[in-house]
Amino acid sequence: MRHTIPFRNWQLSLGLMSVAATGLLLLGCEGIISTPDVSTTPGAATAGGPGTAGIPGQGGTTGMGGVTGAQATGHVSTPVSRLTNQEFVNSAKALLSLPQNAALPDNVEQQLAAEPVVRGLTNDSNNQQLTQGALAGYLAFADALTNTFLKDVKTTADLAARLKCSELGGSAGDLASCTRNFAKSLVPRAYRRDATEAELLQVAGLITRVDAIIAELKAAPDALSSHVLRVKTVIRQLLLSPNFLLLVERGVVDGSAQPLAPKRLSSFEIASRLAYFATASAPDNALLDAARQNQLGDPQVRFDQAQRLLNSQTGTDQFTNTLKNWLAIDPDAASTEDQRALTEFLGKWFSEQKPFSDFYQGTVTVEHVDKTQSQEPFGVLGARAFITSHSSFPTPGFIKRGIFVVESLLCGTLPDEIPSGAITGSGGTEVEVFQNHARQPCASCHRVFDNYGAALQQFDTETGLYDPKDQKLGTDFQLPDLNGISGTVSNVADLGKVFGASKRAPDCMADLWYRHTMRRGLSELQGDRATLDKLVGAWVATGNTSLKSLLGVIVKSEDFVTLVP
Repeated sequence: MRHTIPFRNWQLSLGLMSVAATGLLLLGCEGIISTPDVSTTPGAATAGGPGTAGIPGQGGTTGMGGVTGAQATGHVSTPVSRLTNQEFVNSAKALLSLPQNAALPDNVEQQLAAEPVVRGLTNDSNNQQLTQGALAGYLAFADALTNTFLKDVKTTADLAARLKCSELGGSAGDLASCTRNFAKSLVPRAYRRDATEAELLQVAGLITRVDAIIAELKAAPDALSSHVLRVKTVIRQLLLSPNFLLLVERGVVDGSAQPLAPKRLSSFEIASRLAYFATASAPDNALLDAARQNQLGDPQVRFDQAQRLLNSQTGTDQFTNTLKNWLAIDPDAASTEDQRALTEFLGKWFSEQKPFSDFYQGTVTVEHVDKTQSQEPFGVLGARAFITSHSSFPTPGFIKRGIFVVESLLCGTLPDEIPSGAITGSGGTEVEVFQNHARQPCASCHRVFDNYGAALQQFDTETGLYDPKDQKLGTDFQLPDLNGISGTVSNVADLGKVFGASKRAPDCMADLWYRHTMRRGLSELQGDRATLDKLVGAWVATGNTSLKSLLGVIVKSEDFVTLVP
């Protein structure tokens, strides 16, 4: 017989507690971020990012990036970033041991608030904000996740099995104790570190408050609905906790160190950095155990843990998805089949540790204008998902593609001021626009990017189809010197060869993954450029130019375990 809930307004009670949890999140952020060596002023701007104005009910935002005290105090800034949508989803599912591909109702994952993409990444802490809209999305997701977790629970025996009471020291006949033990087991996994006694007492107190509500409603405390309410409330509270949503790195406090000196990350901070770097999810039990044993300070242990995570399907998916974001693949412009083909190419390039040059020269299937297909050594530059994502009308394709290649794939800088007419074209055919650019006052601007795009114009601007005979813009395009990129190209194959053999293109790839690791943009103040150059040098010195080799170099470096204020 299907169990029915014996009191009608339990949903209202749960909703009120959820609203309270949302308010506590915003109010609790200051407590989580503030430490004895950090002074914050609510609502004041901070050195590392936007100010805090996250007052519940007033539509404010809580900026990420860093929290710091008054300059006169000499206190160290505390880098803080919010979990990205993907990290939040992955971590929440992992917390409840649900498969990463577990489907949730109402398409709730896609309803999370949009987040800015900064040069291919969504985890740039200086551009993250925690808004009321984002919190509403988290709450809706938490509801859907808990409902999925408890979906088939119809009896107390079902719930005991779902909570794994036999492993927690409880049984179906003692669900009250099991629920409390289940809650205690979730806390360290949700917080990605060992919980304090105060935090465990706080969760126990939450269950006590739920019990008071159940008693007030005159519901049976041992009824299934009562136990379900306790479990749902604990899960929702943890998923909305700042300890779960925010990643705060304080480093190991050393009384002898200068306030603004670099500090070593704690073992659990290293575990979190490594887990989100490799899988976009929380540390698993093996990584947390290594942190508890203080093993992650050893570069080889970090490398071995990274290899374990990177060799998983989750690791491959994480890096494939990040590369697609970096390539700015537009799901509305690229077909599902073309996106699948690109994902397959990137996954194979990554997992099989192919050399960097294959990123731009590996074999891809190319569809011609006459509907035939051929295998060509064009790498991502010839992947139709990439081509169609960077096609436009009426803007000439060579302009849009050239700008993207220079800015994103080569980390180049365009002139400070580009006339709007130069971006949209001055009318006429693409051939006429391309030829006119050489004679216009803005020719110096267009020389930076036009020829890169022109080399890709064998792919139709609107359809992305390939015409090997189409050289309508000419040949022998002279590439401007971009600190490691130069030469003459006539087509996409030539362009791929230049990129594959250059220093600039792999440097830009390393830039992407270093920013991904540090969850912020590069900073001259923090010496990031010199650090990046050192890492690239170490990568090249290995003789293995695969992406996995680069990631291994990053993970084994001291910079990976160092907090630079």
